[in-house]
Amino acid sequence: MKNLTWLVLLFGMLAARTGVAVARDDGILRITGSTTLLPVIAQSANEFMKKYRRWKQADGRLPEHRTRIFVSGGGSGFGVRSLINGTVHIGLASRHIKEKEKRLLGPHRAILVGRDIVVVAAHRNNPLARSRDGFFTAELARLFAGAITNYRQFDSRLPNIPIVLYVRDSGAGSAELFQKFILGFQPPATKALQVNSQGMLLNRLESNPRAIGYISSGLAFGSDKLKVFALDKVMPTPESAKEGAYKLKRPLIMIVKEGGSPLAAAFINYVLSRDGQQNFSTYNYLPAILEAASAGR
Repeated sequence: MKNLTWLVLLFGMLAARTGVAVARDDGILRITGSTTLLPVIAQSANEFMKKYRRWKQADGRLPEHRTRIFVSGGGSGFGVRSLINGTVHIGLASRHIKEKEKRLLGPHRAILVGRDIVVVAAHRNNPLARSRDGFFTAELARLFAGAITNYRQFDSRLPNIPIVLYVRDSGAGSAELFQKFILGFQPPATKALQVNSQGMLLNRLESNPRAIGYISSGLAFGSDKLKVFALDKVMPTPESAKEGAYKLKRPLIMIVKEGGSPLAAAFINYVLSRDGQQNFSTYNYLPAILEAASAGR
């Protein structure tokens, strides 16, 4: 399974680097965007290709082409831009589409496939991980704006060492969410280290006991090296996110242009199926079908 996953990702990265001029109807479904959605969509693509060796097996109206799906990351903004430019069939985003993007996209559909919870996390040996279980919004605002730079500023008993702060690039869905609900009109700290993918962020937090950052709950809860903090005395869980008690949650969407490739529709149907939605639970995301069921009660 791991080899096939990396095959999907490798093909996707090669397609992105070589710059496909147009998303052709050659039996290859091209998908790019949010690095939060990347692993779960790659997993679904693996399963889809195993289940349906040819597109026609998924839907009798589709061609006999061998089923191939190329998935790559690059961030939510990159996913939307790639769909606008016509280099992919599906754009992945872990945020709402901006008004300017909507105008550039023209007629399109944004399909909610799940929700992600953004959490503040640090290595389990981090001084703050050993001394507290959560933060208040005002504390995080001061920390990520650069007003707090040393662990001793939190507690005089903590070591007199600088805090290593990690943030996502400005085009990332998690960065926009954090800006809106935590920082407000304040810019991020100038000394914050910016990373361009969720996977890279996970690696940095897991390998540096002095670091702290915000990251997708799917990765944070899947790591035995990280501690996840509460926000305003509310722990980030699917239940607290559904109820609205935990505020750092965002949509996970797949975007297609109206009249686009029928291959995209077949794959999105699979992502929304019971098997596809189970992958979201596996990656610690909130499946769209569970949210819909909760809203209908």
